[in-house]
Amino acid sequence: MLKIVTKLSELNISQLKLVYEETINCLAKSTYADLHDNLQILNAEQDFYSDVNAFFCVKGAEYAVWVAEGRYISAIRLEPVDDGYLLTSFETIPAARGKGIGKKLLSAVVEHVAHLEETCIYSHVDEMNLPSLKVHLYCGFQSLGKPAVFVDGSVHKDHITYVFTKR
Repeated sequence: MLKIVTKLSELNISQLKLVYEETINCLAKSTYADLHDNLQILNAEQDFYSDVNAFFCVKGAEYAVWVAEGRYISAIRLEPVDDGYLLTSFETIPAARGKGIGKKLLSAVVEHVAHLEETCIYSHVDEMNLPSLKVHLYCGFQSLGKPAVFVDGSVHKDHITYVFTKR
């Protein structure tokens, strides 16, 4: 079931952390390689909490979470941009991958945004992330090509920008 979260206080941050656990662990090793393993994780988790907090400081920002049996299974951020939303941080817990959860979440997000007029939905996908590329195409997104320019202005040559426009 889709849960739309508009305030940090509505979010179960412990459950959300489990959705992003792989990403947090990768960032811990790459960002804090000079520290002991425990400190790597603690620092990366603190960065994660700070990042989520900063995300909710953006006016109109929403987290879309797929909940099953009371647990967060998949999540994606909806960050407002000039003509719609940019989807970021699309993750599914490893145990639920390959079971259509990502499709359910992305389809539900498209439906959630569909009531808005003149709204585009953008998403940047790493060109090596074949499962995510397939999910985006399945849900009706079209490629705008690369490189992807993120909200902070950074350019990622290994990412493809996808867009969903109302039909």
